[in-house]
Amino acid sequence: MRIPDCYKALNIPPGADWDEVKRSYRVLARRYHPDLNRDSPGHEARFKTISQAYNKLERHYKTLQTGRVVRRPSPPAMTVKNSSEVANALQRVIDDYIPEKTRRQVQEWTERMKQHLFEFERKVFPLDVEKAVTLDIATAAAGGVIKVRTSSENFQVKIPATTQKQIELLIPEKGGKSFIKGRRGDLILKIRVVPGGVISPGTTNFFYEMTVPRENIDIGRVLTLNTIQGQIKFFVPRGTLDGQTFVLKAKPGSLAALKINHVLTLHVAS
Repeated sequence: MRIPDCYKALNIPPGADWDEVKRSYRVLARRYHPDLNRDSPGHEARFKTISQAYNKLERHYKTLQTGRVVRRPSPPAMTVKNSSEVANALQRVIDDYIPEKTRRQVQEWTERMKQHLFEFERKVFPLDVEKAVTLDIATAAAGGVIKVRTSSENFQVKIPATTQKQIELLIPEKGGKSFIKGRRGDLILKIRVVPGGVISPGTTNFFYEMTVPRENIDIGRVLTLNTIQGQIKFFVPRGTLDGQTFVLKAKPGSLAALKINHVLTLHVAS
């Protein structure tokens, strides 16, 4: 094949610069590639002609342009300035030389692998974070929006109206950050509802649960609660109901300067 025939095969004028040769070849190669035109047998011969023309012009330009190195199928050499340039160059190679169906299959496989790795990671590392939140009974009954603070951010959460004493809310993708870019675990809010007056500004509340046999309550036995301040002894009225909440005042001592309440939910066993 003569040089003029090569230009003609690539639909470009004689003497076109090398960049125009490459652009035309990429367009035509994509149009007549056998893998993309299985139902058109004549396209395979056209693709071979285009490839032969490109290869001959490649050698021709290498001879004319001293020091210029052209390789196929890789794109021309380039100076890398930043990571985005590398990504763009890689995307151009993928677009030019890999069929669309194959690219789609690779992308689907990659997404499946990311999901499997993410599920494995959240089992090994604490990506799903639990946080205790306390509401007074009036707010819980009416519902509303509360502010939630985690180690990495602050945001608002809408609380549904409820009469339950304990509820859990799952906030998607507000947990720990995954090693996989853009993925996060979930935040699980454990919400405890306490009677009005228990929570007051400037007061630190510690929450406990205890199960006590009914007979211990009926005989007025003194009960003991283990707290961060040590043991607190107390007793409850005989008519105490299952799930009733009591507030035990803090013991004097190293934490006496703080306003502390120990909030106990009592479960009565028959």
